[in-house]
Order: sequence, then C-alpha cells, then structure tokens
Amino acid sequence: MNIIDSAIPTFDEEMVCVLKEPSGQRQHWERYVLDRYAGRVIDAAMICKAPMDYILCLSFWDISNLIDLEPEGGTYIYSSSEAYNEEQLLDRERLGNWQDHFGLARVGGLPGSEKSPSTRRIIWMG
Repeated sequence: MNIIDSAIPTFDEEMVCVLKEPSGQRQHWERYVLDRYAGRVIDAAMICKAPMDYILCLSFWDISNLIDLEPEGGTYIYSSSEAYNEEQLLDRERLGNWQDHFGLARVGGLPGSEKSPSTRRIIWMG
C-alpha cells in the first residue's frame, strides 16, 4: 500500500504492530513474523487497555479475536468482495452477527452499512 501512497506506513515503521493471537499451532510464516517483529508484538490485553490508540486489520478468519478484544462500539470497515456462493453468504451473516454483538457500526459492502465512518475512533477492518 505504501507504494501507492507514501503516507501509508510500511510494516517496518515503528507504529505498525503485530497482534499475537492466543497460543496454538503456528505456521512457519507466523513464527517468522513474530520473531522478526518481536519488539512490536502486542496482545489483546494491551489493546483493551487503550483501544482508542489502535486501528486493527482483521480478516474474516481473524474475527474470533473480537472475543478477546471485547470492543464496545467502534466502526468495522468491510473491504472484501461480494459473497458469490451460499457458504460466503453464511460467513457474511456470521460476521454481521459478531458486529451486532459488539455494537460495531458497519461501513462497506455489508447490509446495514453506513456510507462513511462514524466519528468513533476504533476501527476494525476485515
């Protein structure tokens, strides 16, 4: 993204952190990232202490991290493609249920989405 817009930080800049998920089996590339950026690895507890200081980028498969992050409001920017099959429609519905559960405003291509982000500062992306 930095190639397109130099104002977007690269992963090597200090302000970018890695969210360490609860322990479990890690793929080789995940261990590599955690080792390489060990000084910038944060966990859910750190985010919970100061949630307004973070913008998170979570894929659909990372959405279960919301359980540990316990957001109370915020904005979720949906930036994925449309659902093209029944399984993807169910995944989208599941995501909507999580957003409703945590009170996240929706921006993007999901049903019930706003046209622009609200004034809330916490942004969850997927």
